[in-house]
Amino acid sequence: MISFKEKLKLIKNQSSYIVSTQTKQKSVFILGLYDTGLYVGQTFGRLGIQVFGFDHNIKHYGFKSKYIRPIRVKNPLYYPLEVLNTLIAKSKEFIEKPCLIPTSDEYLEFIAKFYDLLTNFFDFITPPPEVILKILNKYSQIEMAIKSKLNVPLSFVIKSNFDLVNVIKNYNFNYPVIIKPYNPITWKNKLNYKAFLVDNKYKLFRIGKRLLNINESFIIQRCVSRNVTHHYEYNALCLDGRIMMSLTTKRFLEYPPFVGSGCIVGTCFNKDIEQLGRKFILKNQIEGFCNIEFRYDPIKDKYYFIEINSRVWLQIAHTNIIGYNFLLTYYNFLTQKEKIFCLENFKNSFLYDKKILWIDLINLFKSFLFYDRFSVRKLIKLLFLSKISDFGLLKYDDIKPFISAIKNEFLKK
Repeated sequence: MISFKEKLKLIKNQSSYIVSTQTKQKSVFILGLYDTGLYVGQTFGRLGIQVFGFDHNIKHYGFKSKYIRPIRVKNPLYYPLEVLNTLIAKSKEFIEKPCLIPTSDEYLEFIAKFYDLLTNFFDFITPPPEVILKILNKYSQIEMAIKSKLNVPLSFVIKSNFDLVNVIKNYNFNYPVIIKPYNPITWKNKLNYKAFLVDNKYKLFRIGKRLLNINESFIIQRCVSRNVTHHYEYNALCLDGRIMMSLTTKRFLEYPPFVGSGCIVGTCFNKDIEQLGRKFILKNQIEGFCNIEFRYDPIKDKYYFIEINSRVWLQIAHTNIIGYNFLLTYYNFLTQKEKIFCLENFKNSFLYDKKILWIDLINLFKSFLFYDRFSVRKLIKLLFLSKISDFGLLKYDDIKPFISAIKNEFLKK
């Protein structure tokens, strides 16, 4: 019987094959240099590929990485033409069209605005502009999920005080409920919270009024489950209408609790999530990178669609280290398509033989403030029984981003 280490070595050899067949090396242009953009840059930089990063916020960690040549641009939300001119001017320095990778919603929207023009100067794969714009609206995502015949939680769009009062008055919610963005880009520019967990109608009204006062529409959605281990993600790379690679993951901890991002995430095998994710992708013309979130309701014994991100996701470095490298496959597809083969079936045979964890070390420590001793002991036991592949920002060969994060999070005056 083949051991786990031997199987992992086998799939890493597949990735090595892809790298060794390179004949022309493209530069990589990363749009957005926060955590996700940093991980993308580190992946390519370690391979000797020239990486340029573009962002308007110099506090983002990618500006500290030795693998990325950072270039500060204006905010694409307010100055899209200036950002476009900077990118095009830089692309003209290269014979080969650079590979373009957006790592945040604001830059994904930027690509949708200038899609046709950007194709003349860059190689990239995203959904068509009209699909991108749908994905960047959280309620349109729900409509896409319904069209795909997926279960969705009860949801209401709130755009005015009348909407808010009407929903609170006429619907007897089983609290808690979640308040989430209608437009995640404008929300992120105004608020530091990803979402709100609300446990009564008075708090719902108070937070709702606050959001409407800053002209921010939002969605009220039923909370499917407060158990973080009921949260699953289907990650896929779609090229020319095919799902070339996919990976299902499960959350074991998130920060902030219940409405945050995963800070302990592990590989898992869940056939139902695989089928639901594939159904959504194929029904809605999703291309490029894709991350779909689901939540399991143990009372109704159903999985519910939560949201989709049509870009590189936070735990992308996890795939690099376990040898199932989404970024390299994407890069090589753009450089020499004839050498790329589908790894989807190859993956299913052994990738989930052992639980492999990705950990956001900084948010892990911050989350301990919110959990009781019993929960913390369970987490420590999980860490000892699992194989940890990655510690998020902590990289011994690129330590400056981690030091910068420590200063920002724990040494604030």
